[in-house]
Amino acid sequence: MVALVASASAASDPCQLNIPTAAPPGTKSSDIKRAVAIFAPKPDYPQYARDRHWTGRGCFVMNVDTESGFVKSVEIIKSTGHKILDDEVIRTFGRWRFQPGKAAPRAKFPITFSMRS
Repeated sequence: MVALVASASAASDPCQLNIPTAAPPGTKSSDIKRAVAIFAPKPDYPQYARDRHWTGRGCFVMNVDTESGFVKSVEIIKSTGHKILDDEVIRTFGRWRFQPGKAAPRAKFPITFSMRS
């Protein structure tokens, strides 16, 4: 199973680790843009990793071209712990598309690879 939503607990949410959550000083709430995905496929759980019962929880940031909505690059904030899983997330998130002209320049997403169904 691949989940794009992590637990609500900050202690178990890898996207909460060492990442500032506050907007820069002087930023109005109306100035903060949200990333609205219009094409967001879930990463596959590679068979090689499933056969070995590899699981992991990570956090990734998509750098978005705000005008086109295309993802320019994907950064690993926290690895899932397995290169094959990280590579699958990067490949898939690179295909995501956001609403042109209305996308945030950076979109942060937690992801969990779990053997639970």
